[in-house]
Amino acid sequence: GQEVSALGFGIVRMRPGRYQVIVSRGPEYSLATIDDFEVVSSERRPLQATVVHEVDTTGYISADFHVHAQSSVDSGLNVSTRARSAAAEGLDFFTASDHDTVTSYTPQINEQGMEGVLTFQTGTEVSPLEYGHFQAFPLKYDDRQKTVHNPPPWVGRTLQQVFAGMRERADGPADAFIIQSNHARDGFLGTFAQIGMKAYDLERKTPGMEACSAVLEEMPCDFNTSEV
Repeated sequence: GQEVSALGFGIVRMRPGRYQVIVSRGPEYSLATIDDFEVVSSERRPLQATVVHEVDTTGYISADFHVHAQSSVDSGLNVSTRARSAAAEGLDFFTASDHDTVTSYTPQINEQGMEGVLTFQTGTEVSPLEYGHFQAFPLKYDDRQKTVHNPPPWVGRTLQQVFAGMRERADGPADAFIIQSNHARDGFLGTFAQIGMKAYDLERKTPGMEACSAVLEEMPCDFNTSEV
């Protein structure tokens, strides 16, 4: 079993028996291992462990800019658990990037007392069928716009129009707004694969399935970053 704790403590219900317990807080910290921890029926057993911060990250933050939760079609993890797992893995900051949904983690972070531990920015992974997936952040969040909170639309739009919709929803100045090509070589989900671009020489030949698609004849490259 696994327990995800936001602040380093919690209660775990387990069957009676002997267990190996491993405590972690992400790659910056050591592991703590208890090899023979006994759980007795109807008893509460305290367990304390210490992990050591082994990687000097002075001047840096630990961040993840591509995070999904239950609002995405490819994730069943609820947002409260996602927020706790981010803190438990030692993240300082993350981008909420659900598919075609703008998600706020403010209630979950506040309810679990993580205000001084974890922060986030709102974004989304725009997921059209023909262009590959693009991420935009930070985005404006309006809780009145149920239930997906006004993500950039893509149906029936060219990629330039999709990019324009992203920029219209930017939450901040233009020089602080990012459009990112996600998993660009990932088959039908990646931009480079969709347009037939060869990563080693940047030459392109449109794949057969897309050869007659007028919207792929010219592909804008005015995004800021590409996910590796």
